[in-house]
Amino acid sequence: MDSFIKQLVDSGLSKNQAVIYELLIKRGSLRASSIVRQLDKALSRPMVYLVLSELETLGLVKKDDSGVVSRFVPEHPSHLHNLAESKKAAAESFANAAAAVIPKITSAYNLHFNKPGVRFFEGLAGVEQVLNETLENSNEVIYTYSDPETITKSVAEIDRIHVQKRLKLGIKKKLLLVDNPTSRKALENPSDTSLTDTRIINNPNSFPINAVIEIYNNKVAYITFSDQDNLTATVIDDPVIYQLHRYLFESEWCHAITNNTAKAKDGTKTKKSSNTKK
Repeated sequence: MDSFIKQLVDSGLSKNQAVIYELLIKRGSLRASSIVRQLDKALSRPMVYLVLSELETLGLVKKDDSGVVSRFVPEHPSHLHNLAESKKAAAESFANAAAAVIPKITSAYNLHFNKPGVRFFEGLAGVEQVLNETLENSNEVIYTYSDPETITKSVAEIDRIHVQKRLKLGIKKKLLLVDNPTSRKALENPSDTSLTDTRIINNPNSFPINAVIEIYNNKVAYITFSDQDNLTATVIDDPVIYQLHRYLFESEWCHAITNNTAKAKDGTKTKKSSNTKK
């Protein structure tokens, strides 16, 4: 009779599990002592009991205690399919866990070995993943350059959910916006002031930017929105680059337009217009 040990091993069994399961399939129910003899003592009695216990856990063998001495009965080979499915699910779980932990331990690795780490993400899912990553440390303020008109066109729903998560977690953000009507409206009518401090970049020659910069937790993320089908994000894990961007952000922040500044300027313009009419 042909041997199926190699195929059983390829299906996910260990060599010892495959040998004993094949033996039971060919000979029917057996006592542990009979299995030891049938294998010509290639496996010790304690090892045989251990492997039989493993096969029981896998659902490939069941123990029959109806007699004076226990016998071990093989389950139908179709149970191998269940084993394969469970291993597939476990592998997917391991992959998801690894994907979640790699960014976190990468930062620690880079800090220890002084190597900047660069990661790339694509599509809506990639942008969402990067935005979620910015929320991992609730003690850190997030510093952001943004153009709300670009956000509205490209990732409005993702941004809305992200803002809700951030506010729920109580994470503060400093937000520098490109000067345009949408930014002015956001400055004049902020939806949240306790956790979000918004200012406008003081540059009369500002133009639309199809990108966002997120500065957070020793990382800098560049998210670009060239078009809906070409969304990309690049994350750099490096404390030196992070500190540089923090410095540049705070420098720009000191000269940025606040709500009070904008109102004062608007009032001056109104006054001048009134005098001109006279």
